[in-house]
Amino acid sequence: MDNLLETERLSIRLLNLQDSPFILELLTSKTWLEYIGDRGVKDETTAADYILNGPMASYSSNGYGLFLVVEKSSQEKVGLAGFLKRDELPLADLGFAMLERFEGKGLAKEASKALLAFGKEKWGFEKVCAITTKTNQRSNKLLSSLGFQHVGNFSFYGRLEMMDLYEYEY
Repeated sequence: MDNLLETERLSIRLLNLQDSPFILELLTSKTWLEYIGDRGVKDETTAADYILNGPMASYSSNGYGLFLVVEKSSQEKVGLAGFLKRDELPLADLGFAMLERFEGKGLAKEASKALLAFGKEKWGFEKVCAITTKTNQRSNKLLSSLGFQHVGNFSFYGRLEMMDLYEYEY
């Protein structure tokens, strides 16, 4: 697979339909469901639909989307990271999620740092945002460590809880 970019420990590449088993595992994980929400992925067919209608559609329409994060040493697929275009937000939204067994190893931070630099270089971003739930302390801490500033709260997609909104200015 052609890599979009590489870091010391990670390769980051476009998702493809062969990644459906991984997407099924990630999108049905406890932390994904708790902090991101149910995306209707229940089997490999719905995982493939998610890839086609989410990341791959975003690559075509926006030039960016969520990308697969692979640990170089083991070649294991560890998570997703990238940018989302949301109708409710005026800026590209940095998103990331790792399988639970890879959390706490600095992989989300490493991928996010590389993508922030790539976003400015490739897509000309001057400012991006990120959202997370108030209860997702790991993500809140990670965003702060990357230089994001908390700028407010909002609710979207019919969620009852308020989300924390962060911005990063280059």
